[in-house]
Amino acid sequence: MTVRNDNPFPVRIGSVRPGNGTTMVDETHRNAGCIVTGVSLTATGFSVIWRIPAKASKEFLLVNAIRMTNNSDSACQGATFSVPLIASGRSDAS
Repeated sequence: MTVRNDNPFPVRIGSVRPGNGTTMVDETHRNAGCIVTGVSLTATGFSVIWRIPAKASKEFLLVNAIRMTNNSDSACQGATFSVPLIASGRSDAS
């Protein structure tokens, strides 16, 4: 996932949880019939220790955080999904 820090100081992210909204699929697969994605998170929240410098974006990996059920539409195979997440943290300024 990509986390953006718009603050003028570094931040430390301590948790990630589901965000508002639905999981979205890329346009090509959606147009091909990927409506029921079957994509969901494997937990209601994840503890992390991520540091993001001031005014920067950083990419992080949540290992085994997403699953796809076998109820997914066949057209979803090979798709790219956007899953809404919320990262919570605090200032990491010295």
